[in-house]
Amino acid sequence: MATPLPVVIPSETPRPTPTFFPIPQPSLTPTPSPVVFVPASPSATPTQIPHTLCSPLEGYTFAELPDIESQPFIAPRPGKDDGHHGVDFAHWQYKDRMTLEGVGVQSVLSGVVAASVPEKYPYGNMIIVETPVEFLSPEALAAFQIQPGQSLYLLYAHLKTPSPYQLGDPVTCGDLLGNVGNTGASGNPHLHLETRVGPAGATFASMEYYKTTSTDEERANYESWRFLGDFILFNPWTLLNLSSD
Repeated sequence: MATPLPVVIPSETPRPTPTFFPIPQPSLTPTPSPVVFVPASPSATPTQIPHTLCSPLEGYTFAELPDIESQPFIAPRPGKDDGHHGVDFAHWQYKDRMTLEGVGVQSVLSGVVAASVPEKYPYGNMIIVETPVEFLSPEALAAFQIQPGQSLYLLYAHLKTPSPYQLGDPVTCGDLLGNVGNTGASGNPHLHLETRVGPAGATFASMEYYKTTSTDEERANYESWRFLGDFILFNPWTLLNLSSD
């Protein structure tokens, strides 16, 4: 099996300064293989649907999402990879559904696939979608404090099976990325959603941490995403609450 490539971030784009929350430094010894910053290859152009948000869960409106939030966002402590970096959605019974397992996971925004990783710890089957600034409303740009050369990134984790989308594929708001599952570090079927701002054009061939089987590149990708300050974490509700639903 080929060794996964490290995260690719355009070298001409400066690293952003953390704005929303203090970005913690890794509490473990950093891996000897650092993230490599090189120009990214051109990616496919997604279908542009400006200023449009779609529910992350098929058949659930934005107004219903607070009812099925199972774990809220908790900002990590400085120097620790703790807290809860996103929001979780799950339920045992809601209206006519007994579980969220198998429910379609939809792309909240249009964009390009920045990662499509099958069954790696802790995210399990996951996908990351990059949304460029031209797809965002002025309200969103102001709320996320996105600067030139940055993009918005959404991570969808614990999918039931690997996403059919591959690195570089275009995604349109509402496209089915996969289905709610229980893979990775998960105790019950749920969708884990993360939102970050980072350098435009970043790609992740793979990502894994806290496993002896993970490669240097996979650990470096995780560190870059989670706590090196390359990607600025914020509460996903900041985005979801912009919906007019």
